[in-house]
Amino acid sequence: MSPIAKLFLAGGGVGFTYYLFMRQYWFPNPYKTRAVQNIEDRFSSGGATPTHTPGVATKLGSSTDNESRAAGGHKGPDSEHFKNHISDQKPDAGLYPEKFYEQQYNSPKGK
Repeated sequence: MSPIAKLFLAGGGVGFTYYLFMRQYWFPNPYKTRAVQNIEDRFSSGGATPTHTPGVATKLGSSTDNESRAAGGHKGPDSEHFKNHISDQKPDAGLYPEKFYEQQYNSPKGK
């Protein structure tokens, strides 16, 4: 085989590889119709992402803001928001747990 033929084969291989890689960007997805796009927007505005249901919730109301609540602002038990708004709403333990543990485990502290 002559060097020119090898050069054309190599160029054809590179061109075909480029075509296969870029094909995903040139041709639209036939399954992503306007209705599917609307469903994805409503799904993501309800707290998910357009492609899957995440393990953590996202903020409600916006179909473009898919930032998770974990990355947004922490409101867990260690935060100031929890200490100021939620921790004072917890009732006292009262007498019942101590009597229950004493009856079940012969110790007011539990196991």
